[in-house]
Amino acid sequence: MRFKHGGPLSQHRTPAFSHAAEKELLPEGRNHEALTANLIRSDEMRPIWEGIKIDSEDVVKLALGRKELPDVGFTPWETILTEIIVGDAFGVDRMDYLLRDSHHAGVAYGRFDQYRLIDTLHILPQVSTDVRRMPGSALPWVSTKAVSNPPRR
Repeated sequence: MRFKHGGPLSQHRTPAFSHAAEKELLPEGRNHEALTANLIRSDEMRPIWEGIKIDSEDVVKLALGRKELPDVGFTPWETILTEIIVGDAFGVDRMDYLLRDSHHAGVAYGRFDQYRLIDTLHILPQVSTDVRRMPGSALPWVSTKAVSNPPRR
């Protein structure tokens, strides 16, 4: 449940025109990560989190990730989920801008079937200390499994 809320809220952290305009659009000393955390912790969101019995700090952790919260403890599952949501190699932020930018630019580059990618995503267990790792990541490879039938939407 926290994953469903952390992913979409990670997109609220990026201002219009992507990261390029962040310094021009945001108040001095502010960044999009702080805006995200403030939104999730806001009085307006509190009744929503309470209604679905979710701690807003858990959502903050998933929406910002270990890179932005280095002093916060993450379970192995939270680490994997934050890699999926905000990771550099694979993440909903990257998926969103690829689809959005290719659509608005009118080009095919960057288009992919995000539903199939998500529906066929598998998290592989770490079976040995010799497991292959993503460049720059402490996590095992995230893989997708080809399926013969299109995923249900």
